[in-house]
Amino acid sequence: RQVAGSLPVPWPRRVRAAARSGLDVLPQELSDAVSASVPDPEDTPTWWRVVQVLQYVLLGLAGAGVLWFGAVLVSWLAGGLTGAPVVDAPVFLGFAAAMAVAMPVAGWLLGMGSANLIEVSAAQRREQVEQRSSQRARELAEQRILAPVEQELARYAESCRALATAQGPRS
Repeated sequence: RQVAGSLPVPWPRRVRAAARSGLDVLPQELSDAVSASVPDPEDTPTWWRVVQVLQYVLLGLAGAGVLWFGAVLVSWLAGGLTGAPVVDAPVFLGFAAAMAVAMPVAGWLLGMGSANLIEVSAAQRREQVEQRSSQRARELAEQRILAPVEQELARYAESCRALATAQGPRS
């Protein structure tokens, strides 16, 4: 309306129609553009996977510590079932208990320590998605709305020139 407001009839209507000519496909194109801007959820930085694997390793070691503690306790109470000091000697109860407790704590600390890094990385990814989406939305607005309006205004200017040429020089 603002662009075509001062034009003579029928040009305001034609400019508005040109601006609306691409609106039937614009919502789907915008949706596709935003979808294409979002990275694949499986496409994560390598260090995220390393932290995840380390946490699983620490969890596994905690489970091994619990099993070791149980085996040492049962063997010690039974008077040494295996003959292997690592399983039969009560001194290893403390080591096994420490392992069973320390590994989940280490995993928790690893998770807490990497949480800030993950948050920063996620914020960067979000910003990239927003920038890509905004850029593509601007491109689509130019293609579907501004370009048709500019074409219609160019037609108006051309018709004004043709009319002026047809009327000839004024005295």
